[in-house]
Amino acid sequence: MERQKPPSPGGEKHISESTGGGAAIPPLHAMAPARLHLRLLEALAPPSLVADAQLRILHLSPNAGRFLRHAGGEPSHHLPLCVLPELAEPLDGLLQGAAASSDWRACVVRQVPLDGVTRDVELRAMPLHEAGTVTWLVQFNESPTTAAAPAPAPPPPLPPEHGSVLEALRATEEQLRLVVENARDYAIFSIDLDRRITTWNRGAERLLGYAGAEMVGGTGDVIFTDEDRAAGVPIEETATALAEGRASDDRMHVRKDGSLFWASGMCMLMRDSGGQAVGFVKILRDQTAERDSRKALETSQSELIQALAEMQRARQQLEAADAAKDRFLAVLSHELRNPLASIASASELLLMPKLPAAALEKAAQVVQRQAQAMKVLLDELLDVSRLSLGRLTLTRRAVSVAMVIQTALESTKPLVLAAGHELVVTLPEATVEIDGDPMRLAQVVSNLLTNAAKYTPEGGRIGVGAEVFHDEVVVTVEDNGIGMDPAEIDRMFDLFSQSAGALNRSNGGLGIGLALARNIVELHGGWIMASSAGPGQGSQLRVGLPLLRITDSPAPLATPEPVPQPLRPAEASDGELILVADDNGDAAWGLAKLLELSGFRAVLARSGQEALQVAEQQRPSVALLDIGMPDLSGHEVARRLRQQPWGRAMTLIAATGWGQEKDVQHSMEAGFDAHLTKPLNVGRIRSLIEELAARRKRD
Repeated sequence: MERQKPPSPGGEKHISESTGGGAAIPPLHAMAPARLHLRLLEALAPPSLVADAQLRILHLSPNAGRFLRHAGGEPSHHLPLCVLPELAEPLDGLLQGAAASSDWRACVVRQVPLDGVTRDVELRAMPLHEAGTVTWLVQFNESPTTAAAPAPAPPPPLPPEHGSVLEALRATEEQLRLVVENARDYAIFSIDLDRRITTWNRGAERLLGYAGAEMVGGTGDVIFTDEDRAAGVPIEETATALAEGRASDDRMHVRKDGSLFWASGMCMLMRDSGGQAVGFVKILRDQTAERDSRKALETSQSELIQALAEMQRARQQLEAADAAKDRFLAVLSHELRNPLASIASASELLLMPKLPAAALEKAAQVVQRQAQAMKVLLDELLDVSRLSLGRLTLTRRAVSVAMVIQTALESTKPLVLAAGHELVVTLPEATVEIDGDPMRLAQVVSNLLTNAAKYTPEGGRIGVGAEVFHDEVVVTVEDNGIGMDPAEIDRMFDLFSQSAGALNRSNGGLGIGLALARNIVELHGGWIMASSAGPGQGSQLRVGLPLLRITDSPAPLATPEPVPQPLRPAEASDGELILVADDNGDAAWGLAKLLELSGFRAVLARSGQEALQVAEQQRPSVALLDIGMPDLSGHEVARRLRQQPWGRAMTLIAATGWGQEKDVQHSMEAGFDAHLTKPLNVGRIRSLIEELAARRKRD
């Protein structure tokens, strides 16, 4: 399309093709001096071109050239718009609608093929009037949508005195320069390919502290930290911008006064009108406060998460401590009830007026043994308290290892004798001495012997001995009892720790003995360790102590091997037959004797398996079953009895030291008719048997 130019007065300077006869407008580089900040402004300005009424391109900005994939800059001759055929038709339509207006028109969106991809491009045009000649300033950008976007706020109207193309471009340049210069929150400056500063705006002066006069011509590396310069960060940044067009500039920077700040910005490549790289634009903004706030928030969040985690751990520890406390109290109650049951039964027998002399003696022995057991238990509790407070003291002197073992054997003799264990003692022929507290060392060996006696079935074998190895003495206690799971051995020396097998026994202990023994041995500069081939295969515990000296005097004789004393059933009577099953011999004998004196007949068993055998042979009508027995628990015995036709009608009563609600529930689930907590009362047993018999008749 060709537009007719209105007649103009004489002397008119009009625009014509460079090959025509009129005076052509010189290219921009001839209109104004080339300045580096113009390149900076053009690098930041939107893509634009200047066209005459015949749609010939007078100027194509570098950004517009890159946008249209065409060499940008100021051509030395007018380019016909046909070199950009994708814009000819939409631009012609836009100019027809804008011919009578001096304001920005609403944008026109057209589809333009760029790099083989059709894109939506929006065009805006403003007429530039000069002495009746109309030229057009056109800006364009890729549209984010296919619909026409709302027009941005128009720039101020072009003053009439700036009617020429040159003055319009200069006005635009000045406007953009003012924008850059007044961007006080942003440091905007340019550097050449050698990173020398070429322009420096007021924002850079304010942010970095350097005046433009002292920076232009100097290196831009000065704003980087010493560490970044040593690492080659400035070189790497410009290399990235040169290769990719831009590079992130988010890092610590240095002001003139040496203070550091965190800047977030960008380094962008600048090209000249021929598309050649001429330098870089750097834009920085101080983000120190925002970064510190973000880091403070992240730190607060991290501290909050940590505090919540610590609270969670503390809560779990409190819950674990509370559970341990409940468990300890339950175990303590159980362990106290067992000797109390024996003492209670024996004391009742001692009050019987016509009790035979042999029974009286045995009852007195029961009271003595069980009182000693309670004393040991209480002493261990006190020692644990002393250890926790750091008040456990040693009275050390030269002491014979044989005397330590002899003392331990004397204190554990009743327990070993009652269980009928075979005891084998092996001591060195010479006198072997160590520097230690005799009472505490005897307590260690006594704890080991007590464990061996408790966790070895009746009639088992226990060995104790001492040997010298180089500069230490090793005391060994071994048995053929219930053994230990190798995975649990190390944990057995922890306070209140017990194996699963120990918890199922009537005299499992508090889990104090081994922990206390370890502490005493370590106070003597020694060591203690345990080993076992597995459950049911016995255990071996060894204690190593520093050797003091060996003398020629013979070692004292060890305690003679105890003679097994098998548990005898109570004397027969004409009453109802009751099976009493308990691995605590004193408790079983005393209860059976009381039942016999109350008119019942009683048969005894020392283990779960023996209880099943006696029940099969004797067919008792009532069974009083301890829960914690070495081979089969009372629960398992009850379940097996209920599976037998003759056992379904039996009255089964749980007799145990465990008295919590869950313990009662487990007994009922196993098939018991009732659950009694030790010590037992014969009168209560009689009335319970009668009550259960009456209930069975009603049912």
